[in-house]
Amino acid sequence: MKIINFRQLLIYDRGRSIILKKISKEQKGFAFIITILCLALMSILGFAIIGVTTSNFKMAKVDSRSQSSYYIAEAGANYMVDKINTEVEKNGSKYKTNSEFFQNIENNFTKNIDTLDSFEENNGQQPKAFITVSHVSTDEDTRDYRIESIGEIGNSKRKVSTTISIGWTKQENNEIIDSLLFYSKKFIFKGSSVNAVSGSIVMDGLEEHNLNGGSALNITNMYFNGPVKMDGGSASFGSKDKPGNIYVNGDLDFWNGTRDVYGDIRVKGKFRLKDAKIHGDVYVDGDLELGWTPQIDKNIYYTGKLIAPANYNNSLLNKCIKVDGVDSFEIPMVDFSLKEDSWYSSNGYVIKGNETGVIPHNAKMLVNNYKNTNWQNVTGQVVIVSKGDIILRGGNGFTGALIAPNGRVEYSGDGTFNGVIISKNEINLPKGGNHFNFKSLKEVFGDDIPVITSSIGGGSDGNNSGTNNAKVTIKTNIKEE
Repeated sequence: MKIINFRQLLIYDRGRSIILKKISKEQKGFAFIITILCLALMSILGFAIIGVTTSNFKMAKVDSRSQSSYYIAEAGANYMVDKINTEVEKNGSKYKTNSEFFQNIENNFTKNIDTLDSFEENNGQQPKAFITVSHVSTDEDTRDYRIESIGEIGNSKRKVSTTISIGWTKQENNEIIDSLLFYSKKFIFKGSSVNAVSGSIVMDGLEEHNLNGGSALNITNMYFNGPVKMDGGSASFGSKDKPGNIYVNGDLDFWNGTRDVYGDIRVKGKFRLKDAKIHGDVYVDGDLELGWTPQIDKNIYYTGKLIAPANYNNSLLNKCIKVDGVDSFEIPMVDFSLKEDSWYSSNGYVIKGNETGVIPHNAKMLVNNYKNTNWQNVTGQVVIVSKGDIILRGGNGFTGALIAPNGRVEYSGDGTFNGVIISKNEINLPKGGNHFNFKSLKEVFGDDIPVITSSIGGGSDGNNSGTNNAKVTIKTNIKEE
């Protein structure tokens, strides 16, 4: 066994210590480097994560704006479809021809860009939709329109489109046209009777001074596009032999004057009843006022309030029935216009200007105006069609037609008139004692009616609203371009 002395051991320990210190220093330097590297790597990873997160946030924000832009564009397209549909429903029946109707559509919708900006702000930016409408095709009474809508939020834009089809057709109310005896805004009658079983008349309101107090309007169906106020005389209404309906778009007064009223009555307004004899049912969309003492054969149905004197006849009150509602009705609105001069020439009409002479035998004339104030012996069947007025004062009565769609008709001859009178403005029959046996256009002319007749809708408010003859159809759904 080898013996190591103390000196050698001391030298050995010192050497080992130096080596260990050196190793320790080397290890500390290496750990520092590793720590620095780890920190650097973590920083790189942190920045990378922040970058990815920021990028994702920006992408999400862009995607959100893009999606919102699409919804804005879609809302703009739907807005325009609704706007066009409202215009069509409201005013579609105002127009006489499809060209007039479509011209209105294009004037209102295809001339400018429509901006919709009634959206809430999105991150401080105002969303908007820019909408355009363009005519793309025409097929008889139908036209197609393309609606494009661009939704915009900041720099984000998306565009959608849809195609709609708008149809317009002329609706003919042939039933009322075929049965029409006369049609006028104003009617003045001082004769004895108007006889027209199974016929119809259309006029605006009527008052007692418009009628001979003892006259009889023996007409099956009567349409009044305004109030009727009879407060005197005893002029009767409706056909006793074939009672129909009496429609009044406004208040109806049958107050002073004992008169017979035949047929059912429908009133959109107040009904005041005192002396008249009511032979049919009455439907009143309004108040009912009773005076002493009418004759009520059936019932009166009313929606408003009942006004009657104290201690009124209970048997009459029991026939007055309060209801929640009554059936609505429409006043037929019919348009009359003249045909081309060539049609009259080819159908045996003599074309003249302003006429003042005696009416020839079997006259068949198209004139600018006709005015004769001298008595004349009218013979044969006479047809006078005027672009203006027809005024005939004096004569022995005749059979035929007096047609002045754009003017007025006045006839004060003696004897009896058999035929049809058409004037959109005024029919004045001021001669006392006369009888008028009215016929319909179809009875007089068959299929060769010398005027163009068409329904222009109807409406209890008298403004040509009612049955619509125009319609909007979605042809293609909204899609992105």
